[in-house]
Amino acid sequence: MVTNARSGGTQNGEINREMTTLKRILNLARRNGKLMHVPHVSMLKERNVRTGFFEREQFDRIVRHLPLAIRPAVQFAYITGWRRLPRSIDSRR
Repeated sequence: MVTNARSGGTQNGEINREMTTLKRILNLARRNGKLMHVPHVSMLKERNVRTGFFEREQFDRIVRHLPLAIRPAVQFAYITGWRRLPRSIDSRR
């Protein structure tokens, strides 16, 4: 599973989220008597250091220059931590 995901260019963090789901499935199966033993599922190392965050004052200065029509969507994205805007808003994609 990990080898296939890596060959497709999937990052370790995304693979780990899938492995966490697999671990949960195995633990539920054991709890419900479907498995006698839950195998160990190793997690991959993640290097997810995030960069490029805006401080609130920086964000507020930038938002003032945006068209009024998209300000609410951009503010929502900032507050909720969205990494990318939807295609309908981001004209670069």
